[in-house]
Amino acid sequence: MEWFARFASLGPVLGWLIVAGYVLAVLNNPVKWIHKRWVSKRPAASRFRKAYAAVMKVVVRYHRWFAMLATTAMILHFLIQFSQYGLYVSGIVTGGLMLAQGSLGAYGTYVRQKRRTAWFYVHRTVAVLLVPAMVFHIFVGRI
Repeated sequence: MEWFARFASLGPVLGWLIVAGYVLAVLNNPVKWIHKRWVSKRPAASRFRKAYAAVMKVVVRYHRWFAMLATTAMILHFLIQFSQYGLYVSGIVTGGLMLAQGSLGAYGTYVRQKRRTAWFYVHRTVAVLLVPAMVFHIFVGRI
């Protein structure tokens, strides 16, 4: 763990990289919903519709990569912060939820491959639970 102590200043940077990866991954569902609900009803030649489709394509295509970025950054963040400050319960809870989320996503992608079964709803529920856990860890998390 001493090796990670040299990179103590990266801890907060990795923390915000986790948030960025998580937000980009979570955008998958709202972006699809907005497209289905409003954007797809606009004329096919609409500049807005074309631009939105381009953004949606990136968000949907790279959903799992954004999640992997967040999970990898979370593991490095844990190692660096643990070497400097020890364990924080709020960090363990948030990290555990994120690992569960990543595991559910991997299970659904590589094992189950059916969208609307129980794993899918648990995956979405954990995504919602991660929001207050992350906010608490960021702003109050010295527990």
